[in-house]
Amino acid sequence: MSTTEKRQLIVTSHPRLSLKKQCELLDVSRRACHIFNNLNPTITKSGPSYNDYYIIFYAITGYHLAAQLEEKNLFKAQYIKYVEVAKFTFFDLEFLETYFDE
Repeated sequence: MSTTEKRQLIVTSHPRLSLKKQCELLDVSRRACHIFNNLNPTITKSGPSYNDYYIIFYAITGYHLAAQLEEKNLFKAQYIKYVEVAKFTFFDLEFLETYFDE
């Protein structure tokens, strides 16, 4: 059974399962970390108008993938910095901390 088929089975059998829990069940955290580590947050193809959003979601993902508290705090600081610079009031600390929750 492919990863896609496994994910579809998990989603259909547990439709309210959070993305984080789905990833745990599929054991995709290692692959997610690999992909995340190969992202370049300084380059986006969509231009500067989307850069702030890209960096904010990059920081959110990094925060949730971070294995150590020090690394988590670095992504949290980056998130706070870009949210303040962009003046996006929607993005608060609760949004950061609960983004992948149910």
